[in-house]
Formats: sequence, C-alpha cells, structure tokens
Amino acid sequence: MNQTFSLTRFARLNRWFWALKGRTYLIAAAALLIFILLLLSIVLYNWTVYSMSVQNQNMVWFWLLALLLTGSVGSDVFSALFRQESAVAYLMIPASRSEKFWLGVGYCVGAIVTLGIVFFSCEAFVFSIANTHLSADEPRRYIPSLAYYLAGNARDPYIVLAIVYTVFAALAISLIGSFFFRRGVFIRNVGIVLFAFISLTLLYVGIVALLAGGHVVGTALPFLSIAVHTSTSSYENLGPPNWLTVSAYAGTLLMLWTVARVRFNELER
Repeated sequence: MNQTFSLTRFARLNRWFWALKGRTYLIAAAALLIFILLLLSIVLYNWTVYSMSVQNQNMVWFWLLALLLTGSVGSDVFSALFRQESAVAYLMIPASRSEKFWLGVGYCVGAIVTLGIVFFSCEAFVFSIANTHLSADEPRRYIPSLAYYLAGNARDPYIVLAIVYTVFAALAISLIGSFFFRRGVFIRNVGIVLFAFISLTLLYVGIVALLAGGHVVGTALPFLSIAVHTSTSSYENLGPPNWLTVSAYAGTLLMLWTVARVRFNELER
C-alpha cells in the first residue's frame, strides 16, 4: 500500500468511519450538551448576587469535561482495530497508516474543539442572562472564562495553557492505551494514570524532602520552583531555569505522541 497521504483516500476513510461511529457520537454529543446546559445554569439559581466561586469553577468544569471526553473518544476511536466484525474491513481499507492515524486524532481534536466552542458559548449566554438580573448596587459582573483568564484576572495566567497541555497529554495516553488494551480501555487507562500519578508524586515529594536537609518544603510539580522555608517567616523559591521547564514538559508530550504513533504503526504492519 502506498504510504503517502491522499486527501481522496482520507475522505473515503472518513465516510466509512462516520458510517460506523457517527450515530453513537451524535447521541453522546446531545447528552453532553444537555449536561453542559444544566451545569452552567447553576448560576441562575441565585442570580441577584455575584458569586466568585461560579466565576472560577467553570474553567475547572470545562477541564474535567475535556479530560473525560478526551479519555472516552481517545479510548474508542481506534476500537475498530480490535473488533472482529470491523477489524478486517478496517485493515483492508485502501488508506495509508498516516491517513488512518490522523483521522482518529482528527476526531479526537475535533471533539475537544467542539466541546470548547459549545461550552464557552453556552457559558457566555448564561452569564449574559445572569448579569441582567444582578442587583444595581453589585459592582461586579460575570465575565466569560476565556476572557477572564486570558486577561490576567485570575491568580495564575497560565491556567489555560496548563489545561491545553493536560488535555493533549491525556489524549496521547488514551491513544496509547487503546493500542495496547482490547477491552476496558478507558477504565484501564484511568487506573494506570492514577497509579502512576500517585506513585510518582510520592517519589518526587520524598526526593525533594530528602534533598531539603530537614527544611520545610512546599513542593510543586516536577521542574517547577519549590519553596524552601529557611525560617517560620521566610522562604526561598528554588527551581530550574524556564528553558529547562519548557523543554521537560514539551519533551514529555512529544515522547507520548511518538510512542502512540510508533505503536499504531506496529499494529498496522
């Protein structure tokens, strides 16, 4: 099979995939839309008083929904490889490995982008209703989450970048799991990620405490600064240079996606 990328073959593959999965994805999307509307409408229960918790928690809700969607779609999009009724048809489709891989990735990314558009559009609509019912002496108004965080109103202006990073890392992990497990992919992925996260966190905290020489240490994620308390009232922030932090996290993400692509190629041979 010619392994070059062809848009014609890619479109033909997409039609086959949509015929196989389209109905399931549309039903799931409708259910998710209803859930998002109910979730965001919480602000309307007490719409005469501004709530900072509502302003802050919507981005957390989006992050959790994005991780759930990423794990679900990423665990399912290549399931045709392991189902007896569809595996032969999938492997016999005249399409290159690149076309098959990037079609699956495209559906996952498309689902995430669609979720973002729907979620923040619904949020802006609900906030506009809530703002019209706030009392006249209330000086604050609800701001759509993207504008709120990107404008630097939040304590951590990098929260949006962190969410994007974790979502794409979760997508890579979901794809890797779907290439190794044939059943219970989502549950196994979640279990392995939780086990690895807890184990590595405990190991990292232990190493930092050991190197701190008895000082109280406020730990963060690896390759980020840590606060070493030199006394009860003072501390020093210690950490690697920014280029090392960026390189470490970018390299980890690149490694995950490389493993996913290599494993997919192995299955296609």
